[in-house]
Amino acid sequence: MAEQTAQRMRTASRVEAAMARSARSLREAFRARMQRLLGAGAVVVFPTSPCVAPPRDAAPASLDELRRQTQRVTAIAGLAGLPEVSLPVARIAGLPVGLSLAAAAGRDRALLELAERLWRDLADAGGPERPGG
Repeated sequence: MAEQTAQRMRTASRVEAAMARSARSLREAFRARMQRLLGAGAVVVFPTSPCVAPPRDAAPASLDELRRQTQRVTAIAGLAGLPEVSLPVARIAGLPVGLSLAAAAGRDRALLELAERLWRDLADAGGPERPGG
């Protein structure tokens, strides 16, 4: 295990029970709010990542900041208990840029059908390139 990962695990192991209960309560309130907002068939759309992938030789400090920024985006569906699909919709400097779609819990099939329609429409409009193509 990388030292940075081990450090995050040690930090997490020291979270007090009261703080964990408070965090679970906030998560449940967030889930309920998102379910109400999306329950009628709405879909939320957001960037899959806050930026393109970092260079392989990026400094650890910049990777830590990128990790924090990325978790702010990638945690949305997981914390809310929502199904999520990411589509590579564009490229910047040759790197894919993803767009995430999330729907209410239990709307997995409808979300996949929407993602498939959007992917077809994007392909019909001439972009983006399909992975591997």
